[in-house]
This record gives sequence, C-alpha cells and structure tokens, in this order.
Amino acid sequence: MKKATILFVVAAFLGIGVGAAQKPNKWLVIEDAPTGTSREYTDFPRLLLMQISKAGVFRCVDRATYRTQSREIALGDEGDVEFKSAGYCISWVIRSRETARGSILTVSIGYNNIGRSGNNELIRSEDVVVRERSLKGEDMLTAAAKKSARAILFSLMPPQVVEVVTSKSGKKSVIVDYGKDFLTVGEDVYFVRKKESNSGKEISRKVGRGVVKSTDADSSTLQLAKGDVAENDYVSIIDEDQEAAKSGLCPVCDGKKKYKIDVKCDGCNGQGKLWHIRGRSRNLKPCQECGGKGTRSMEKICEECSGSGKVN
Repeated sequence: MKKATILFVVAAFLGIGVGAAQKPNKWLVIEDAPTGTSREYTDFPRLLLMQISKAGVFRCVDRATYRTQSREIALGDEGDVEFKSAGYCISWVIRSRETARGSILTVSIGYNNIGRSGNNELIRSEDVVVRERSLKGEDMLTAAAKKSARAILFSLMPPQVVEVVTSKSGKKSVIVDYGKDFLTVGEDVYFVRKKESNSGKEISRKVGRGVVKSTDADSSTLQLAKGDVAENDYVSIIDEDQEAAKSGLCPVCDGKKKYKIDVKCDGCNGQGKLWHIRGRSRNLKPCQECGGKGTRSMEKICEECSGSGKVN
C-alpha cells in the first residue's frame, strides 16, 4: 500500500537565519482577518503576502487557502496519508486612532504555533506603528503591510552579511542579501552575531552599527559606522518607535512638547489670493500673510502628552 507524506514547513522560528543561497522552499502562513475586523482592513492579509513574497525566501499562503489545500491533499490520496501541518503562522490585529497630527495605525503581529503539538499557541508578538504624517503619498494600509512584512522577515529570516570589503583606509563596506524593498538608503541598522553557548543555547548579541549606502533589487551595501561586522552576521532594524518608547518620549510630538500644524489663513480665508482694486482695475494677487498658500503654520501644544514631551 502506497504511503504519501505531505509536509508543510514554515521558516525556522525567530532568530534562526538562512543564507542567501538557500532555495525559497519554506512555507509561511498568514492568518485570515480576525472576526470583527473593519471592512477597510480586509485586504491586509493579501497585501502582507505580496510584500513578504518580494523577499523570495518564503512560499506564502493565506490561512484559508492553506486549510483548503491541506484538506484536499489529505482526502485525495487512496493510500495512507501521514500529514504534518505547518509549524507557524502570522496572526494580526489592526487598530487605528486619530491625533491632532493625523491617524496612527498599529498592527499587532503574533507568531503562532500551528504545528500538530502547538494548539495555535502564541509564541511571540510585536507591534508595528504607521503614522499618517510620515507617509509620502502612500495609503496607510499599504504602508502598514510593507512595514509589517519587514518586521516579520527580519524576525524569521533576517538579512545576512554575504561579503565584507575593507578599504585601504580601514573602512568596512558590507553587502547583505536584502534589497530596496526592505532597506532604505540612509537607514541605521545593527549588526547581530549569533553563537552557541556552553549549554547549547543560541545567543544573539549586537556587535556593530551601520548605515545603508545603496540598494538594488536583491542586495544592499552598508557602511560600518561603529563596532565590528563579519560574514554571516545578520542585520537588525533600529525601530524608531521602540527607541522612543524606551526613552519615554511622546510618540506624537517626538518629545518636543509642541508641533506645527497648518491652519486656514484668516487674511484670504484659505483662498491664497486677494482682489486688489485700484480705480477701475481689479487684479488677483497672492495673499501677503500666507504667501499664496492659503494656509499658515502655527505651533500647538501637544495634546497627547499635555506638553510634557513624555509618555503619560
């Protein structure tokens, strides 16, 4: 009697990286939209899948498709079937709130064990924050999917250093195996080295800090700014929100206690131009108070922290 083995394997979980040469043959499952999710967020799992797939390190599938395919494979074989489910999937919840400086979208990401012995238990979670004021013409849901995809990839399969070049002056340039979709020119990152302790446990520690100098489709070049770096080290994100949270700074005003907002110009009622009448001639000219913009800038005490600059 023939025996079919169906094996769905997800990436080695949290902190176990894989070199660039490894084929993208591991599965990553994205959970469906949670019950009660606002209709405007129902496209998020599909957007997230598309963003993660750009890295080329996972075979991505949504939870509904995964369930269907697993059932069809298991029921479609005439012989005995040994079924091994995927090890982990990504669950998520989106929350939004309005502030004086625009909307803030928070995506809470959960790493769940959906293996045969996992019972869908939550292993780890993290929050990704997207602020409307930091977007450059991009809609918030797409931006949230991109930032969440990067957080997931940097947790499960972080960028790895594939080459280190030392110049005559002693400066080190580093090439990593993630490109422009996941690293940005000018961005600061940490270099992380992993080693096995005497007890056999893998330990990660930050050994250096670098800055992204250039990116292309599949790789990026970084400059070592401080510390050390070597081949097979990994790259870790420096999350501005986490850094601000550690320092206790208000996330809305960035600790500045005040921020600038644009308000309608009173001089021209927001039109940007005024009629100038001289004799029988009438001409539209730019408003002198706002320079023709129709708005003027003013400082406002931050309502989030009541002007303290600190997290309440």
